[in-house]
Amino acid sequence: MDYKVTVKNNDSVHCAASSFTVSATTPNGSWTLGSAVTKSLAPGESFEATIRIASKSNEKNGTYTIPFSVKNGSTAAVTTKNATYVIEANATGGGTVTPTCTRANPAISLTPTSQVGAAGKLLQYTLSVKNNDTTACADNAYAVTATMPNDFTLTPTSQNITLKPGETRTLSFSATPNATVTNGNYSLAVSIKEGTSTYNASATYTVSNTTVTPSTPPTISTSGITDGGKLGNGNNKFQVTASHANGIAVIEIYLNGVKVETCNTPKNGVCEHAIHANNTAAGTYVLKIDVTANDSARTQNSKTVTFTR
Repeated sequence: MDYKVTVKNNDSVHCAASSFTVSATTPNGSWTLGSAVTKSLAPGESFEATIRIASKSNEKNGTYTIPFSVKNGSTAAVTTKNATYVIEANATGGGTVTPTCTRANPAISLTPTSQVGAAGKLLQYTLSVKNNDTTACADNAYAVTATMPNDFTLTPTSQNITLKPGETRTLSFSATPNATVTNGNYSLAVSIKEGTSTYNASATYTVSNTTVTPSTPPTISTSGITDGGKLGNGNNKFQVTASHANGIAVIEIYLNGVKVETCNTPKNGVCEHAIHANNTAAGTYVLKIDVTANDSARTQNSKTVTFTR
């Protein structure tokens, strides 16, 4: 008769693997007994051991107790369960070891525990929930709720999950402080309710708003086409020269609202655009120059030059 014994390592996830040995004892030495089974299990892992037992051929009818033991090699702890072996006339007997349901607190983690962001920046947090009940237990339902101060946008704020014994589920939460939130530490509080029991986890959102003060605007000078003047004959070279203590990031030139030139990090702050009189109809034209400095505030300045053809 084969007996099957299920063993699960219920140590916490931070523990090392343990070696478990499953063995049985027969009523007397004349019975046939299979060898003990040894298996190394990481936390949360389980395995099924099979041990074959047979009575002697002339054993009397009756019900016999077969003790099974599981020894943890790491702690030397021994767990014992009894099975039965029934011998009846013209029949073979046997028994099974029925595992019992043992409830355990779920394993919960909320990561990262702390993050830094500015007002208006979305940051994500991950909640992990593991059902640590033994395999004989029924599935467990967990009600998850999350809260933050009123001036934060948090999604989701509630969710229900059902986990089988040993199963792990992860949930994501997005937290965004409103534009008016000032610098400081703000708590994300997560509550996991299982029946009448409640478990809690928390993390921190640190708001750090950096104020950028604009510097002095870049200076702009132009040549080649005079403000209020007329376009000359032939090819007219319009030149923009800009300067700033931190250098120039970009110069953009527009003609009647249409961008006609872009100079990124221009050498010596100079950007040029040519306008040929033969390609320009009679009328009034406006050149607009936008200059952006290479400082942290990206300080800008503009200038316009109006001419006729």
